[in-house]
Amino acid sequence: DMRNYRNDNGELDLPLYKQVGLTTRPFDALLTDTKVITTNKYITEYPVYSENISVIDRENPVIDDAFMTDSYVKNDKHAISVREWLDNILKD
Repeated sequence: DMRNYRNDNGELDLPLYKQVGLTTRPFDALLTDTKVITTNKYITEYPVYSENISVIDRENPVIDDAFMTDSYVKNDKHAISVREWLDNILKD
């Protein structure tokens, strides 16, 4: 339920240990203007990555206080519709 995310300052994303793809949390966060703290270092290679996502070390998790207290940064990242996604895939 997206209404629950809207009241949060951020969400914690802890994918499976050997997972390299994204979970749905970064995409949920785009819809709700929520920050994400993740242990998935591969997120930097995806178009959802922005200053609203903090990557932490799974073995030594340190969360930057400023990341959580600073305001969410509005940017050009946005969730796309299924139609936009299909159009993007089919144009290649």
